[in-house]
Amino acid sequence: MDYLEIIIVKVYEQIDELEKNNNYLELVKVYYLLALELTLKNQITESIVWWEKSLEISKKLNNNFCSGKIYSRLSYSNMKKNNYTISRRLFIKSITLLKKENNIQQITLAYIQRLLSIRWQEKNKNIIRVYLDKVLGLMKYFMEGMKIGEKYGIIEMNALVLYYLGSIYLDYINNPSEAIRNLEPLIYNSKYDFMNKELKGSSFVALINAYIDEEKLEDARVCINYGNEYLKYINYNIDEGTKIMLVYLEAKLISKGYKDIEKGLDYALSANDRYKKNLSTFKYTYFDYNINNIIGDLYFKLGDHTKSIEYYQESIKNSKNWGNIYKKNAYYSLARVYEYQQNYKEALKYYKICENIFSEFEKIYKEEEIKNLDIYNSIMKEESYRDELTKLFNRCYLSEIIKNNVALKNISIIMIDIDYFKYYNDNYGHIKGDKVLISVSQSIKNSCSECEDEVIRYGGEEFLIISYSQDNDYIKKLPNEILKNINELNIEHNYSKVSNNITVSIGVSRGDINISDDYNTLIKEADKALYISKKQGRNRVTQSEI
Repeated sequence: MDYLEIIIVKVYEQIDELEKNNNYLELVKVYYLLALELTLKNQITESIVWWEKSLEISKKLNNNFCSGKIYSRLSYSNMKKNNYTISRRLFIKSITLLKKENNIQQITLAYIQRLLSIRWQEKNKNIIRVYLDKVLGLMKYFMEGMKIGEKYGIIEMNALVLYYLGSIYLDYINNPSEAIRNLEPLIYNSKYDFMNKELKGSSFVALINAYIDEEKLEDARVCINYGNEYLKYINYNIDEGTKIMLVYLEAKLISKGYKDIEKGLDYALSANDRYKKNLSTFKYTYFDYNINNIIGDLYFKLGDHTKSIEYYQESIKNSKNWGNIYKKNAYYSLARVYEYQQNYKEALKYYKICENIFSEFEKIYKEEEIKNLDIYNSIMKEESYRDELTKLFNRCYLSEIIKNNVALKNISIIMIDIDYFKYYNDNYGHIKGDKVLISVSQSIKNSCSECEDEVIRYGGEEFLIISYSQDNDYIKKLPNEILKNINELNIEHNYSKVSNNITVSIGVSRGDINISDDYNTLIKEADKALYISKKQGRNRVTQSEI
């Protein structure tokens, strides 16, 4: 039984006593640990139960920092279960709470975790979310982390961002040159000399892999030697998995270079033996496939075809965990050995399997082309949802929301109208009137939360906000913040009957959306509240009574 499992057993033994005594401070830690353990085991449904239990206790303690971390974990778990909308809302709650605590490091980590969870699997039907998360999301989250790191001089944050960006280019986009560009500073720039040892070790592994994949074998050799020197410098005080990977990469480099094959085989077999002894703590993906494939390659080059076939067959078994591209490569390697032995019957059998997998690739590629076209069309469609003058969303987009977004709790509708705007146009002219609309719309947008609010030009001088925020204080403050910010624009309006500057009147409603028509009800209520604001003198906010 490994160390984590021993801890978990002890934790379960304490739960009843802690619950009986309402020891909330310890309970939240216990529930958090149980949820984390289930997440690591990929038991996502079970982990959510414990995350929600820990969240419930954290709320009783009014601990924003702890609740923010738990919301981030829940967001990740729901993304894994393809609950995209729920995941996004939980992420918003996480960031909102962590910002209240001004915990810069945890905010950055939450952004990075969000990035890793969405990768290329965001499938939300809502057009704006597809656009933001697919097209802008990756850079948005990383740049947020980089900006925070630069502002506060937190080297660890920048290092973490560069490492994850390099890893994603290497493992998911298959672009080793971009991976190298992001990873090299972590190894060769002196400002990262004292970064976290585990992260430094992982950066060595990723960079050496990228060099080898890019056929920069001399650079890979230099980096391996430097990595070994680094291990000596820190007295080998680093996780065993990273040490094993450096040994494996020696073998991989030798396999690529066709020199000292027997030495390469020794490295590979040693790495494989050490890996089997450290399975429970080994953190690097694809290793079971990669190590068997490399050993197969090295035996093949040494002319030991029986051993080569044995290890290629192992890599075929491993490939089932990692996808068709690995399966295809493993079968191709096996077919190549049989062809070399002139066993054409077996070679043909395995080449046919490769061909079938390749045909499947072609099918997937065509499906991907169609999917990319759909995304392109979606982006073009979104452009049609933009108001040409203000660049806000328009009434067509509002119709899309009303049609597709239901089963929502505590949604707020905010209606905004520029006071005496007709008088402004009549006396200052429509060109200046358009400039006012642009300035006011930008001020409204800047007042709102990018993640929680949708800002729409409702028509003429009217604007509408749909806010998904569940923060009551935020909803109370937002309309008054908009009112104040527009007043502070100090745009002259000598023909207004309420002020010498441009002002707005605002109406607010709030309620649940169970069916599409509930939006219309809330909009009507906000419009009534707006009418009351006008009737009572304008330049004010009125909350609906529903």
